[in-house]
Amino acid sequence: MVARLRGKNPVPVYGENTKQFTIAWHYGGRFFVKPNNVKYEHGKVEYMDYVEVDDLKKLTVDVVDMFMRYLGYKLPVGVLYKREMMSLLNGLVRIKNMEDVRIMLEGVNRSRLLEVYLVPPAQTFALPWESPIRKWKTNVVIEEIVEPISIRVPESQPRSGEEPPIDQQSEDAYVPQSEDQEWAGVNWEELIDGVCRGQWDEDFIDSFVHRSGQADLSPDSEEGGNVSGRPEHSDHSGASEHDNLMDSDYETNEGNDHESQPTNAAASHVNVDMSGLGDLHDEPVEAHDTDYGESDELESLGSDGESRSAKRSREAEFNTNVDMNNPQFTTGLVFETKRILIDAVKEYSVINNKALKWKRNDKQRFRAVCKHSGCPFVLYARVMRDKTSWEIRTLNDDHTCPSTFNNKRVSSTYMARKYASAFRSDPDIRLHGFRDTVKQDCNVDISKWTFYRTKKKCFNLIRGSILDQYRLLYDYCEQLKSTNAGSTVVLERNEQEFKRLYVCLAACKVGFLGGCRKVIELDGCFLKSEYGGQLLSAVGIDGNNAMFPIAYAVVDTENGENWTWFLSLLGSDLQIGNPFQWTFISDKQKGLMQAVRTLFEESEHRTCVRHLYNNFKLNHKGMVLKHTLWNAARATNVLMWQKEMEVLKELNSEAFEWLNTKPAHQWSMSHFREAQKCDILLNNLCEAFNSSIVNAREKPILAMLEQIRFNLMIRMVNKKEEPAKWKSDVGPRIEKIIEKHRKSLRYLHATYSGDKRFEVRNIHSGHINAVDLVAKTCSCRSWQLSGVPCGHVICSLESRGMSSDLMMYVSDCYKKDAYLRTYSPSICPMTSPELWPNPGQHPLAPPPIKKMPGRPKKARRREPDEVQSSSSKVRRTGMKMRCRKCGKEGHNKRSCKQPQGGEGSDNADV
Repeated sequence: MVARLRGKNPVPVYGENTKQFTIAWHYGGRFFVKPNNVKYEHGKVEYMDYVEVDDLKKLTVDVVDMFMRYLGYKLPVGVLYKREMMSLLNGLVRIKNMEDVRIMLEGVNRSRLLEVYLVPPAQTFALPWESPIRKWKTNVVIEEIVEPISIRVPESQPRSGEEPPIDQQSEDAYVPQSEDQEWAGVNWEELIDGVCRGQWDEDFIDSFVHRSGQADLSPDSEEGGNVSGRPEHSDHSGASEHDNLMDSDYETNEGNDHESQPTNAAASHVNVDMSGLGDLHDEPVEAHDTDYGESDELESLGSDGESRSAKRSREAEFNTNVDMNNPQFTTGLVFETKRILIDAVKEYSVINNKALKWKRNDKQRFRAVCKHSGCPFVLYARVMRDKTSWEIRTLNDDHTCPSTFNNKRVSSTYMARKYASAFRSDPDIRLHGFRDTVKQDCNVDISKWTFYRTKKKCFNLIRGSILDQYRLLYDYCEQLKSTNAGSTVVLERNEQEFKRLYVCLAACKVGFLGGCRKVIELDGCFLKSEYGGQLLSAVGIDGNNAMFPIAYAVVDTENGENWTWFLSLLGSDLQIGNPFQWTFISDKQKGLMQAVRTLFEESEHRTCVRHLYNNFKLNHKGMVLKHTLWNAARATNVLMWQKEMEVLKELNSEAFEWLNTKPAHQWSMSHFREAQKCDILLNNLCEAFNSSIVNAREKPILAMLEQIRFNLMIRMVNKKEEPAKWKSDVGPRIEKIIEKHRKSLRYLHATYSGDKRFEVRNIHSGHINAVDLVAKTCSCRSWQLSGVPCGHVICSLESRGMSSDLMMYVSDCYKKDAYLRTYSPSICPMTSPELWPNPGQHPLAPPPIKKMPGRPKKARRREPDEVQSSSSKVRRTGMKMRCRKCGKEGHNKRSCKQPQGGEGSDNADV
């Protein structure tokens, strides 16, 4: 494609390897300057697509002149551009020479959009180049032009041969095409398109203009001074060529300390509109002599009428950053927008405890009066000529009404804006604390429902709405992969709706493979946001027997399809080539058992014994059966397991038959493999991970994912520093296990048999075990299963005075070196969405809401036999009620419908 004006053509889509880009020409508008803010308003935009850098280098002055005339300018024009991903305040750069053009073109290929602003040159003087926070009042600095700009429009020449006054030139800087008779017949679109197709030579331009019966476009032509634009453009005033002020981001201020009188030659290149700039001195004023006002003012470069209005209100402009804390109103006070005016009146109402109402509120007028009948207070404001600013015309601030303590202006929306920073610092603010704060600040009592609405709106302001977070989800994934190279982030969609997301950070992947055992715990938990869903997680075990999160995924529901998808990605990340060397631990979630068998058929798959017991006790209750089941699970060799199963059979044959149907290699240590050095029976590490993200699970999806990533980033750093505090070469939890084994030495006696072999007898039970220090085995198998020396091994070492060599017989997976390898990688930080490149280009819609019956439960359902939180009274949670009248479960004696004297007994157990 060759360069062309967009017009009604579609927006171009550039490929990755193309060097083409789009220029957005902003014209016909004005810059409005305030401290910490620059706006460009009332302008239009013309897009030129498929432009290449080489094309711009071929541009001649005549071609640029012709395009300026096409946009409607007839005098030298100020040309500026905005740097990529920067605001107008900090990113505007004036084009003074071809070196500036070269710098401008260097950043084009990154964003594929170059934003150029055309303004009267007088505005380039008024913009605060030297200091963005300079407070302008009545004076500006106009400096002499040192060198003519390379990209310019031929200056206008009067027909009478005399140079018109500066003011007259400025007023005619931008004229509609219909007012310029000399160029009225030129087909501008055809001319511009021809030039964009590469016909840059002067012959083409001259022939085209002569073909239309018009004057020559040569800059030397006397008739070329009066040019025209398109008829739909609005009139603007103020024009001149660029001054020699420097951009503080690129150049220093050296050599600008003195000001010289402009010569006649310099004056021929400068056309300044004096209106709208306030009272200017006849001579240039030096920067250090300029009188700057103390208030933040909005300077508008406009017509004479606007200038008079600005002069009248310049000393009475409402400063949002300062005056909003305690608004004080006066007649003639100007507000930048109507929104600021209304917010100020609301704040006045709250601070003074006065109930106000809006008697009139439309696009032109605003009138606030007191709700109390007979109170003379009135505030009337009207929109100004610029259609955005508002001015107080009538004010009577006398109140004869009493103070109110039920001000409806203290709404949830008002409090959300006021206390958003408080909720950002402490998201867990409680009702009573927040109610006291509002009472102290606003002297108003709020209900708990107002608090809940305020909290929800605060979180929407802080995190963005839930819909906004789904729109940014694709950009978050791309940013996550960009900042953490090597991470696996898979986002799947159902057409335009979110389907599921998988995340495995590079640091977690490398850390697990570097220092953890090949044991993975799997679990899922519910998400508690509006759209619900579930979070699947894979957690490893570090050298201190603590959790090490590996990967997590957000899915709509927990089923076989999602588990298969999650485990296939996990297997690819962890390079599980030989499943026989791996162990998976899980509950019996829906579809998980089948997914593990399908993908990792030869792996060891253990089930959590606690969940096994929960199913066991449904039909087989009693403490004796419970202890027997757990003894069978903790048996470290087959003979011990068989003995416990025989005990269970004698106690309850049905319980034995039920448990015997469960494969022993899934729940008993006696059948576990020894290679993994892990004797864990529970899936509690996944439970620990789920517990650590309870607060995150209540947040919208993007805030939740970022909270999980942030927690993992902090955890990696903290865990990396822990080994410096260890007292030995193993972690505190491993030392605790060893110390527990030491306590059993009082019942053990070791006899040395040679070749580092020992016979260890238990004095209490009479059992004898054999220990081989060379093979690192013990007949009880506890050492082989866990990798930590059992009591028999410690007794053997103590008997030979070898207790100092104990750490030599601890598995290397528990050593400090392995621990540091696990936590040596780091999770890289991320920026907020404001700094992401082009966010929101690939929006996603949230999944359908699956409404569940009943109120959503946040607290975990506790088992009746869990540890009591209070020792004074036994909780009845989870217990089934039994009627003392009929003996049936599910109701009590009071609600029993059994007639008196019917079946049942008053002695039935509760």
